[in-house]
Amino acid sequence: MNNIEEIIKEWEVDCQVDSLALDDSTIKFAKIHAKYVSYITDFKLKLRLAESKLSETRHAKWMYFTGKMTKEEMDERKWPYDPFNGGAKPLRSDLETYIDSDAELRVLIDKKTYFQTSVDALTEILDTLRWRHQHIRNVLDFRKFVAGC
Repeated sequence: MNNIEEIIKEWEVDCQVDSLALDDSTIKFAKIHAKYVSYITDFKLKLRLAESKLSETRHAKWMYFTGKMTKEEMDERKWPYDPFNGGAKPLRSDLETYIDSDAELRVLIDKKTYFQTSVDALTEILDTLRWRHQHIRNVLDFRKFVAGC
């Protein structure tokens, strides 16, 4: 699977329309469209998995920081028994700060953000592709106008 940076480089090539071969551009349209639909589908599935993992881990961290997680669960996750490293347990109102600043959760949030940004970029690409035929028609109409037809 490509990453979004590689896909954007592909798009820089795919978005080019040869003004001397407009018929080829319309013929290639379906193939290009299918490629980007495949990409967006993959990224949407990865986004959903990332959201699920984030939700599950956030709940586990909440259980951990509130002291409701069992030692067996902590052992399974290889988390230390004291989430505050000997410090005082924070007030319940401050607990969200601990959860939001957790390194493991930050990685999952960044991953989710990457997939969401990728889906957004691919949505823009597909929207542009949806209107490609209209842009080609506009070029042809302009050429007819200039030619006096």
